[in-house]
Amino acid sequence: MDDDSTDFAGQPVDIIFIIGLVILVLTGAMSYLTARKFMEVSHWVTHTNEVLTGVKSVFGVVTDAESNQRGFLLTRAPTFLDNYKSNVAAISPTINIIATLTRDNQSQQTRIKTLRELVATRVSAMAKVLELSENQKPGLLSSNIAHNHTQNLAIGALLQEMENEENRLLGLRIAEEHVVARNSVLVTVFGSLLSLILVVTAIRIMKRDLEIKERTQRDLMAAREKALEASQLKSQFLANMSHEIRTPMNGVIGIASILSETKLDADQQNYLDMILQSAKSLLTIINDILDFSKIESGKLDLETIDFDLGKVVRNTIDVLKYSAQHKGITLSADVSSEVPNWLRGDPGRLRQIVTNIISNAVKFTEKGGVTLKIAKVREEGTAVILRFEIQDTGIGIPVEALKRIFNAFAQADASTTRKYGGTGLGLSISKRLIEMMNGKLEVQSKTGQGSSFSFEAKFEQGSADTAKLIETDKNPTRGNRGDARVLIVEDNPINQKVASKMLQKMGYITTVAADGREALNALEENRFDLILLDCHMPNMDGYECATAIRKLSNAPYSHIPIIAMTANAIKGDRERCLAAGMDDYVSKPIDSSALDKIINRWLAKSNVRSPSSALSASKNQNTDSDDAR
Repeated sequence: MDDDSTDFAGQPVDIIFIIGLVILVLTGAMSYLTARKFMEVSHWVTHTNEVLTGVKSVFGVVTDAESNQRGFLLTRAPTFLDNYKSNVAAISPTINIIATLTRDNQSQQTRIKTLRELVATRVSAMAKVLELSENQKPGLLSSNIAHNHTQNLAIGALLQEMENEENRLLGLRIAEEHVVARNSVLVTVFGSLLSLILVVTAIRIMKRDLEIKERTQRDLMAAREKALEASQLKSQFLANMSHEIRTPMNGVIGIASILSETKLDADQQNYLDMILQSAKSLLTIINDILDFSKIESGKLDLETIDFDLGKVVRNTIDVLKYSAQHKGITLSADVSSEVPNWLRGDPGRLRQIVTNIISNAVKFTEKGGVTLKIAKVREEGTAVILRFEIQDTGIGIPVEALKRIFNAFAQADASTTRKYGGTGLGLSISKRLIEMMNGKLEVQSKTGQGSSFSFEAKFEQGSADTAKLIETDKNPTRGNRGDARVLIVEDNPINQKVASKMLQKMGYITTVAADGREALNALEENRFDLILLDCHMPNMDGYECATAIRKLSNAPYSHIPIIAMTANAIKGDRERCLAAGMDDYVSKPIDSSALDKIINRWLAKSNVRSPSSALSASKNQNTDSDDAR
């Protein structure tokens, strides 16, 4: 009701504004025309005054010429003769000026023609007088002077006629100028009044718009706060979901991995493989959902490192080859010789894209095979554009389904989901990742004949030397002290056992603490070389614990390596861990080989010998002893 009233009340104001704007435009146009007319009339007034001045100048020049002539006749002074000649020379230019100024006035042009003739006759007569004076003929001289007087009267009369005509025109133009000036004043006053009305109207409109804008801003702020709150709730939900799902998944995969290293019969090993395969499939789904959420919220970033493209391709094919062989189809890769082996970009996300598309191709192919082709498109400075194409001989995709297969949670049809499974997120995630690489994912397909997915991606050309330096930094020379002691800080009993068993099998000496407070107590009582710290625990979580450890007065612990062990896998977790004083980050479910590499790297930086390095050193020592013998 209030909104309707506001709109109704605003309508008259809008109408007034439009009317005022129209009147303002008309007033401006009238002011322009009036000013233009005033300038035109003023120009003609000035023009007429110039003609009058010219007429008077002609009369003055002729009179001056006659006066100087008489002066010369009476005194024979050369000065009068020179002035006379100057006056005569100035007569014609002065008449020309008047002729130019009055070229639009036919009557004046007629008078000027007559004037030219009279002046020419008069100048000729004055010259004749001078000539008779030189020849000393008084009788003829007197008669010529009398005749000259008659000519002067004729010239004066003609100039008077011209002056009267110009005065008449001047009077008309001055009167017109007064009328235009009065109209200009009226237009100005009228325009000022209308402008005042317009200003008042504009103030009312601005006041109303300001009120609407303030109300809109309040609504937008409220909506923004709700959106931020919803985003925070979503992020918190994702963090909680990640933690709650990955924590038991860590236990399932960890215990299954440990169990796989025990003595089992064939059936037990088969069942265990099924457990691991199912757990990894579930983990893939969880990772896809989290990746999709990161992309949707703009919280997924691509890293830039040097990597070996050939190694990425080989690893991808090796991982998927078992599935292809199990279905009796071929899986191959064809990399053009023009493609540089070392690139600079995000190998993990590139592997994810290729894996998603190839795994889909394998899933929907019953006979024939799947081929990955990589070719160089062009170079752009130090960068290279590569084209990736995955071809299969599978069931193909109907034309009507091609537009929606890249949508999240979408597949070609419902029967596809029932028969082949899948969340429908793989292609959507791949498409978004390719777009982040400034590329575009395209597909061509025919039902029953197969499909071809292709995309282009831009990479800087990498360096094997740089990659080796990075690899050397990740796997430095190990230390030279005894076996390392690792403090495991984890509240979940199952994950305590998983972590302990993993580290013990690696040869580490482990101690378990259930939360941050127990960890601080353990550090007061024993010496440790590294801490494996869970982030989410009761009483004191991992972030508080890491901060407290860095503040301990015991100097060694201010530099002890702390590895975060968390079930969260969203953007910001690693940064938060590092900010709290931790040194590195491993996410659950924990991969034992990855964990071993991380621990080895940090123990080496702390100059502590890991079990594997100790065993290697022992073997080298025995070899040296044998050589000595």
